[in-house]
Order: sequence, then C-alpha cells, then structure tokens
Amino acid sequence: MRPRERVLMTLRHELPDRVPRFEIWIDALHEELGQSDPSALYANLGQDCIMMPTETPPGSKAWKDGVDEFGRRWRNGFYVDGVVDTASDVKRYTPPLDYAEQFFDEDRVTRIRDRYPHHCLIFGSHVGPFTAGYMAMGFKRFFERMVGDPEFVSGLLEARTEWCIAMFGKAVRLGAEILVLGDDAAHREGPMVSERMWRELVLPFHRRIVRELRVPVVWHSDGTPHATASLRA
Repeated sequence: MRPRERVLMTLRHELPDRVPRFEIWIDALHEELGQSDPSALYANLGQDCIMMPTETPPGSKAWKDGVDEFGRRWRNGFYVDGVVDTASDVKRYTPPLDYAEQFFDEDRVTRIRDRYPHHCLIFGSHVGPFTAGYMAMGFKRFFERMVGDPEFVSGLLEARTEWCIAMFGKAVRLGAEILVLGDDAAHREGPMVSERMWRELVLPFHRRIVRELRVPVVWHSDGTPHATASLRA
C-alpha cells in the first residue's frame, strides 16, 4: 500500500496495511537527524507524509527582535509578550489576507510534490485562533479579557480565524491533502480555560475553519492527555 492511500484510508476510519506514520515541524532538525534535505527527511525516515514548507517573509520581525505584524513581541528570537489591547490594535496588527501568499514558495512546493507523488502532502502551522490570540495580547491580558471582555476577545479570534483560513486555503490550493491546526490550549496540569469558556469562545471558530476547508483538519494541542480530551468538540 502506498503512503497516501494508507493515510487517507485511516482518516476515513478504514483499515490500512499498517498504522500510518507522519510527523510535523521536524524540518529544522534535519542536520541533527543526519539528513541534508529538510523535505527528503520525511521520506528517508519512513514517514507517509511530506511536510509542505513555509518561510517567514523577509520583512517580518517574527523570530527576531521587536514587534511583528501580528502584535507579538520578540527578543533574541524568542517570544516574550503581545501588545494588542484595543480594537485599533487588532486592525493594526492583522495583516491583509493576501499576505499569506508570501509564506509559500510555489516552485519549491511543486518540486516536492513532483518528487514524492505517492506521499501525502501535509501542512501544519501554529496559526490557530486561540494561540494566535494569546500571543498577540500576551498571556495575562488575554486571559483576563476572556473573563472581563469576551466580546473583544471574540473579535480578535475572528480576525485570527480569517488569517488561519487564508493560510490553510493557500496550502490546499498548492496541494496540501491534510492540515494540522496548531492551537495549543493546555499545559502539564490541564486546560488553559474551562470547557464552558472553550465551547463558547473558541470552538465555534474551530468549527468554521473545518467547514471552510475541503481537506481533513487535525487539531494539535500541547498539554496533558486528560486536558486535551476535556476540550473535544
């Protein structure tokens, strides 16, 4: 059975020849894993999916220093806080949706797709609205406002949902067959917010993302198993 067939069969709840293997976000580890090509890494390690590459636009401050286009503050390449606090901040730190085009090298994606025609092309990114929301505002401000001003938070989550759909939609148009929605919602002790608050403020946006994309969406969240289980739709 070929890799793509194995993966898609499993997602249809059918029985493949074996459990499919795939991983995401290991491109940066290719040298540590003894691989010279970040994309070939997946196939060479026996993965059934190849990760679609993205790149940070040259003018972005993400992973550098300063405040980036999404309102996230960075220092020496590490995230430290967010600056979004008002409706005007949301507008200022929400790029136009066509900015998503700058995150993809279409020729590179085409070469990967042609090189591995029998593998499933997967795309994943931490652009889920919840993660994008608390990074834009900073943890303390975000969670305080979830309680004290849920309408404002909902507006920010809506803006970040539209951005997520723009990014994922572009990936699908380039050939992505599975999407991984990175939206970390838990820690080692449990969920970041209550199940009630999650269902009221976050889950509707996750459902919209799934509705508007025509390929399977897998939700990735860091946190303990009991934490993620308690957040299921």
